[in-house]
Amino acid sequence: MKSSNFKKYLDYAVFGAIILMAAFPVIPNALKNVGFLALLALSLVKYFTSKKEKVNTKRFFINASLYFVYLFSLIYTDSFEVAGKKLDTAVAMVVFPLIFFVLKPFDERKREYYSKKFTQSFYFFSILYAILALINFYLQDAFRFYPDPWLLRNTMEEMSLIGLHPIYASLIISLGVLFSFPFFSQGKNHTIKLLATLLNIPLISVLILLASKGVIIALIIATIAYLFLNIRKKKVKVISIILIVAGFALSLIYLPSLNHRFKELKEVSSLEIKLDKYNSTSIRKGVYYCSVIRVSENWFFGYGIGDVQPALNDCYETIDDDIFNKFDYNSHNQYLGVLLSTGVLGLLALLLILTSNFYLAITNKDWVFLAVLAFFSIAFLTENILERQAGVILFSFLLSFFGQKHLMRKT
Repeated sequence: MKSSNFKKYLDYAVFGAIILMAAFPVIPNALKNVGFLALLALSLVKYFTSKKEKVNTKRFFINASLYFVYLFSLIYTDSFEVAGKKLDTAVAMVVFPLIFFVLKPFDERKREYYSKKFTQSFYFFSILYAILALINFYLQDAFRFYPDPWLLRNTMEEMSLIGLHPIYASLIISLGVLFSFPFFSQGKNHTIKLLATLLNIPLISVLILLASKGVIIALIIATIAYLFLNIRKKKVKVISIILIVAGFALSLIYLPSLNHRFKELKEVSSLEIKLDKYNSTSIRKGVYYCSVIRVSENWFFGYGIGDVQPALNDCYETIDDDIFNKFDYNSHNQYLGVLLSTGVLGLLALLLILTSNFYLAITNKDWVFLAVLAFFSIAFLTENILERQAGVILFSFLLSFFGQKHLMRKT
């Protein structure tokens, strides 16, 4: 009886750790890894006190492969201090695959239940995060400077306890939108659909105010992918996609914050590197130029995980020392960032992670999982998401969390 009660309470505790992961949007930044550590500790306890399950070694090594390539790059890295910090930030890449494919804390019968409760909880916590952001904008009188999004973006980053860089705030809110999709598949339950539509208003509002171009484009593409695969009726599918594209086009025309930010993309069409410190797209153009130059010079092995920034900074000095000497700009493209750090081997590892998980999502018809993968794959084109704690924890957790629920039935 005591053993049975212990197992029951341990399962409750594991479920609590999953809800802590779902509360990631509103957990204070200093405690962002609480759910991560709680899940690891509880998974270890369950592993050593329960009947051992078959380890899915293949999936563990696939999802953790990029971290192992990072470790390999230590052989030719000069700055071990920087490398150590980056490896510490990226450790979730190996810990989450360890939890879900080796320790396996979930009872197979509850995998769908845990998945449903996590996505629902994350959705509501992301709504709370968006509402807190809107309240903060109001209290800081940031709306007075609309439509210029820069003050709003700075205000978002400086929000007490839970403020994040606007890119990562937009990433969290976009995931909340993606996790709302199952509510719109509730058959003829129009009340739930209407409620989900209303609850999405604060999420969409904050995304518009922050106007993070790459994240918004990634969300739109992921949404279209979900609709295309999830909606059976061709007519409804076409109409839905047209409405999304038309809505986005109209937003660019009539919403000043989006119009202001997306207008900067015209700079990309010019081959001339003309930098403007008030134009993020202009700065990115210089960043991409130097990133490509440095990749072309050392594409096979890269520079090592600790030595990428000095290589980029040396190139930046030849373009405009006045703009680039104030901040360390990374490659602003995860694929280029991996190439710079670990060369072709690292890029192949990242592509293996993405393609193998896409295959898993498609073969199991898990369209929410596929939408999440599509979202990250596109967002990687404009941001080094895996180089900050918030990004790497969410990416690594979601891939292993969604992946394990399909693999458990086969092991």
